[in-house]
Amino acid sequence: MTTTHAIWNTSPRRHVTAFATCAAITALTILLWGPAAPAVRADALQAPATGGRDLGATLFATHCAACHGKDARGGGIITSALRHTPPDLTRYTARNGGVFPRDRVYRSIDGRDVATHGDRDMPIWGDAFSKSRKGLSEAEVKERIEAIVRYLEAIQERAAE
Repeated sequence: MTTTHAIWNTSPRRHVTAFATCAAITALTILLWGPAAPAVRADALQAPATGGRDLGATLFATHCAACHGKDARGGGIITSALRHTPPDLTRYTARNGGVFPRDRVYRSIDGRDVATHGDRDMPIWGDAFSKSRKGLSEAEVKERIEAIVRYLEAIQERAAE
């Protein structure tokens, strides 16, 4: 007589949800503890004023690119495991009447004071940075998030001149 685990007696939808959750947790673990990936940006974007070795570019490549893509347009390597396609982060300014919504972007990345942080596909980076193996202080967490926000502001699509 063969015994099956209880998980195999559940609906296929639960299997997909369990797989997606495991994939997201695995990716997050790799991103938080793995080596930093080099920063890469699309040729069509404005070059960040701070350069490729900028802290924000490095943090984006390490922590955000798996979901949002190296070019920040929403086509990361684990996008298929997510419930929703991540947004194109290069169009914040265009979607906001030509003004980069700095505070809103900061709060979305931090995630700790946002009443509902989307559907929880995106990690709450304020907690993730503070609880990382380095145990960053609140000032260091703020510095990291600010660096990512500056990087995102620098790569916004610009209207043709």
